[in-house]
Amino acid sequence: MESFAALAPMVFPSNCKGGCVPPCDIAACCKGKGLTSCADCADMEACDKITAATKKAPKLRGNLRGIKAQGLRTWAEAQLKAAQADRRRVLVGAVEKALG
Repeated sequence: MESFAALAPMVFPSNCKGGCVPPCDIAACCKGKGLTSCADCADMEACDKITAATKKAPKLRGNLRGIKAQGLRTWAEAQLKAAQADRRRVLVGAVEKALG
């Protein structure tokens, strides 16, 4: 599987959600350790790089825990379904408001 350093530009083309353009410290760390993401790292919970990144991306550590528990594909599919459901709720709400 590809490393985070290779995946990040495809998933976040303009930036890595934390406001930095890869290669960043996190991407470099994953690449150096041969990991797909921080979720694969035994040091994830105590990592200073992740702690620093959570200032810009507060859900980061929780997302990594989800990826670790469910696997990247399952976690990503669940996130997509949740985003689609949220979008659907917003659209239905807007239509209901417009039609009274």
